[in-house]
Formats: sequence, structure tokens, C-alpha cells
Amino acid sequence: MASTRTKIIVPLLFIAGLALVYMVQENSRHGERVPVVAGTKAPDFTVRDLQGKEVILSDFRGRLVFLNFWATWCPPCREEMPSMERLYRFMKGKPLTLLAVSVDTNAATVERFRRARGYTFPILIDEGQKAATLYQTTGVPETFIISPEGTILYKIVGPEDWATEKSLTFLSQLLPKL
Repeated sequence: MASTRTKIIVPLLFIAGLALVYMVQENSRHGERVPVVAGTKAPDFTVRDLQGKEVILSDFRGRLVFLNFWATWCPPCREEMPSMERLYRFMKGKPLTLLAVSVDTNAATVERFRRARGYTFPILIDEGQKAATLYQTTGVPETFIISPEGTILYKIVGPEDWATEKSLTFLSQLLPKL
């Protein structure tokens, strides 16, 4: 016959096991990816610049962030980038940070591309496309406009001319008042 202690311990272990299964299921539900759309919190990430220095998105809180995913082999990206350079120069000294995150696998290729075209805005490398995956990009180019508080304001799929008067006015109106 089972002892009294065994009669108590076995059901307690069973209940503890059920509680553990429940907690694991709840945590996996919370770990599900939330759609990255306007109005949601911008997922934080760390990437490296072309010199190998870490760049963390959340370090730019308090500034409007222009986050662009692109690749050197992408014709629409190459078409869009000269206007990004003009945008970068126009916004110099204003509370906007432009981050061009390349999904290329070779930093040297990206650096040659940057140098050949004379781009001066920050170009970052998304090793293993971790940031692009986090942002659930479906291709390149894709641009996210992120508020100073870290909320996604806009998601733009495809190339844009960022140097038009309309684009510059639109982005200028989103700048935080410092």
C-alpha cells in the first residue's frame, strides 16, 4: 500500500507539472511575433556599421528615425538611394536619424558600393538578416518611419523619391520639437 506521503506527493507533482506546461504555453504565446505595422512599438535590434561598430536602434530615442532595408543587388534600392543621400544632407543638424540597413552578406561589397557612389549617410550591415526578419520585411527596399518615442509611424514598401518637396515637408512635420 502506498504511504500517506506518496498519496500527497504524486498529485502535487502532477499539479506542478500541469502548471509548468501552462506557463511554457503562455510564454510561447507572448513570444509570438506581433505584426510590425504603424502604431506598434518598433522592435529593437543591434547591427554593425561598415567599420564594425555596434549600432542599437533604441539609442536613437528622442529622434525621428528613418529606417531603410536595402541591398546592393536591388535595382529599386539603387534607384532610391540618391534621394536618401539628398534627404540626409537636407536633414543634417535636425533631429532625424537615417539608418540604411543592408541585407547583403558581405560588408566589403557594401563598402565598395557606398564609396563608388559617395554616400555619406550611415550604412549598416544586417548579418544573417536578423533585423529584417524582426521587421518582417517581404523584400527590399522597405522603409519604416519611427517616432521619437519608438513607435512605428509609417511602413513604406518599395522605392520612393525622398528628396521631393512633398517628402521633405512630410518628414520635417514629423520631427520632434526640441
